[in-house]
Amino acid sequence: MFLVSMQSVLIEQNIPAPGQHLCGLAWGSAHLWLSDGDTNLIYQIDPTSGKVLGSIPCPHVRTDLSYDSGNLWQIAGHPKRIAVIDPQRATILKEIDSGPDREMLVGSAYLARTTMLDSSGGIGKRNLFPHNYIVFR
Repeated sequence: MFLVSMQSVLIEQNIPAPGQHLCGLAWGSAHLWLSDGDTNLIYQIDPTSGKVLGSIPCPHVRTDLSYDSGNLWQIAGHPKRIAVIDPQRATILKEIDSGPDREMLVGSAYLARTTMLDSSGGIGKRNLFPHNYIVFR
């Protein structure tokens, strides 16, 4: 992983990844969070030192990781589901089923003109959401 300055667009730091099958990267609570598909762990990483501060088990890590309102949101399982994880207690709070034959994405950006499941579990309608989002398509 590389820490890149947004002002200079230069690599300021190289942070070694703790696993070999990186699936998601999120920022939250002053830490980097990285999920790995080989170890089925979500790692808490100090962004300054690159040191792994801890890890949380998450069975069947797939793709995408996000942080919102103090929780981690990880795509996991076969079929895909969203695991909502409390990083303080290192526990899965709930799982959200995606339904059959749907692809999912979790992230932290603006996204327009799509149907979304927001972090409270409600379905949004074709609007801009300036917070974390989950997209079904």
